[in-house]
Amino acid sequence: MNARTSGKDFGSEGLADKPRVRPRHAEETGKSARQGLQHNRAAMYVQGLTMPTTTIRLDDDLKERISAAADLAGKTAHAFIVDAIARTVDQVEAEEELHRIAEKRWAKLLVTGNSVPWDDAKKYLAARGRGERPVKPTARKLEHRWADDAD
Repeated sequence: MNARTSGKDFGSEGLADKPRVRPRHAEETGKSARQGLQHNRAAMYVQGLTMPTTTIRLDDDLKERISAAADLAGKTAHAFIVDAIARTVDQVEAEEELHRIAEKRWAKLLVTGNSVPWDDAKKYLAARGRGERPVKPTARKLEHRWADDAD
């Protein structure tokens, strides 16, 4: 028997005795966080965008920190958590893309042996940073001796 079929509502334990904090933006919009959430759910239902739920278990200290940080950010704890997860996923995906590009470029370097010397690349990037339109440096065969090629 799981939480759905046991009749227990694990998500609402202890909520009745905790004060509800309205986000800062609630005063500006005239809506409480609950009203905004109900409006969002209604809009999602009308548009057919209902979403599945995922349960996460948080220790009390982290839960309190999330609640306080969400209040400072003017968001519900739920919105704060969703944003944090989305940012983390974006970061991991960006890092993976960076590694994919680096591996592709490293493989090309090993095949061709062509590279732009760092000093040339640095001068080019500095000029671009100043708003200039310098000519791209030309790649040329590496003159560097690899460590395992050394005598």
